[in-house]
Amino acid sequence: MEIKEITDPPSIFKMMGTLFKQFPVYILVDGKPKQIKIIAMKNLGVLIQSPDENPNPTERFLLLTNAGNLLRFTFKVNTKDPRGIEILSPVSLSIKPATRTLNRYQVSKAPIYISNVISQTMVPHDLSDDALKVEGLMKPYVQKLKSKFTEVEFFVHERMDTRARLMSDTGKHIFVPDTKSPESVGEEFIPFSEHVHLMRQGKGLSKYISEICVPLKYRNVILYGYLQILHLEKTDVNDYKLILLAAEKFCKEVEEGDIFNESKIKSAILDINGNGFSFSHPQSKHFGKLFSIGGTILFDMYEEEKSLGTFRAVVRNIKPLEKLFRIGCQFFHMADEYIIIEDLMKKFFPQSLEPLPLAPSARGNNSAEYPEITESSAE
Repeated sequence: MEIKEITDPPSIFKMMGTLFKQFPVYILVDGKPKQIKIIAMKNLGVLIQSPDENPNPTERFLLLTNAGNLLRFTFKVNTKDPRGIEILSPVSLSIKPATRTLNRYQVSKAPIYISNVISQTMVPHDLSDDALKVEGLMKPYVQKLKSKFTEVEFFVHERMDTRARLMSDTGKHIFVPDTKSPESVGEEFIPFSEHVHLMRQGKGLSKYISEICVPLKYRNVILYGYLQILHLEKTDVNDYKLILLAAEKFCKEVEEGDIFNESKIKSAILDINGNGFSFSHPQSKHFGKLFSIGGTILFDMYEEEKSLGTFRAVVRNIKPLEKLFRIGCQFFHMADEYIIIEDLMKKFFPQSLEPLPLAPSARGNNSAEYPEITESSAE
């Protein structure tokens, strides 16, 4: 089996910049891959949220699959804080052909399907296309909030600005009750030092005493903007809750406003395992916008009429059937999503929990040293 090795950190970082933003990334913990969150990439390094149970203090191994290959990145741990956030520097990258280690199970007898499918990249684009309608939904909120706060702004744009990117990378909101008291910023919010940096970037922002900024998300997953208030007086937690509630209501109205090019078709799942699945879908007006190889889709999964939740997946392949298209995907597994899929496999496909014997070509290899994860495009 041919393995390509890259040891030039700038070259590795360049590949990371493209792949880590597009595909699920896994970290090895005791020889097993576990999906992680990539927080940021800068200065030839990557910032990650590392699992608490990771026993290796000096090295990290990150995996992803792309174009039929398994990529294994080796990193040196530069720093780690008590929250498990680590800064890693690339050391080497190994690339080898990916192989499937989990069977796909046919779902013909299981009452499982998906619906409300949309391309992740199309969410901000659709909002931009219907800007007048979005602005109309904003106006009542702006008018009401301006009766209480000095400045109110909805930021909705196809491109993230500094605030949106910071909230996306950290998963935290901005809440500064009093700019003259750094200790007023709680640990669950973006640190005051980062906030000061933002305030200095804007003209005239230094005159405000407080700021609250919360993200706007489609189906509570895809960030497309934020709601910000700036006030000449101190604010408190009740003000923060008020802004958070306003943002949630606005997002719900946007989702119900017939703005997005979603596929409402009930698409049957053809086969599935804990890592990925395929489903059938007819050709449609927006098919090319919804599905592209390497693109990320958002969808709701159902068991009969019961919603199992909203999920994300990367499209790995698109193949024509007799009348429909078969679309093969790899799950984004994060926390609750992983539990739901695992429970689904236990209920309908308990045999999926049984370990598979190694293929003859794999026997004798050190699989714990170089484990394999599913490459959906290989099917």
